[in-house]
Amino acid sequence: MSEILQGTLDLMVLKTLDAMGALHGYGIARRIEQVSGDVLQLNQGTIYASLLRLQQKLIDAEAPFEAPNGTAAAFVTTPEDPDIVAPLIEYVRVFVPEHTGTHFSPHVTIGLGTKEFLDAMLAEPFASFTFSPVGASVYHLGNYGTAMRSSMRSR
Repeated sequence: MSEILQGTLDLMVLKTLDAMGALHGYGIARRIEQVSGDVLQLNQGTIYASLLRLQQKLIDAEAPFEAPNGTAAAFVTTPEDPDIVAPLIEYVRVFVPEHTGTHFSPHVTIGLGTKEFLDAMLAEPFASFTFSPVGASVYHLGNYGTAMRSSMRSR
């Protein structure tokens, strides 16, 4: 696909998500087909490639603000928790190259708990559920990678 067509598809994907909210690749493809009067026929792989390009553009836009040898000073602290744990700095340093693009593994982070709490939760039956994101946020991290200060939000 030419660079112009890729850029056009990426824009259509963004406009679809902006208009419709959270959708899976299949839903994005069907909506673009519908809006085009079925002139465009897209598959999920094409949409996935577009989403990967958009993710990479976001990473590239953020890159000038990275500090490869960052320190704890880059994180939000509180008077109650003034020290950033050392492993967090390394985790953040390698996160983008190790967990984005083809290395991305969709997941949901829902909070923290003690080992005893997690063991008790795992021992109980757990009903499956479905969810869809309705927006995205970028946060300035605090200790243990907690989202401390919102930097940007969509929807």
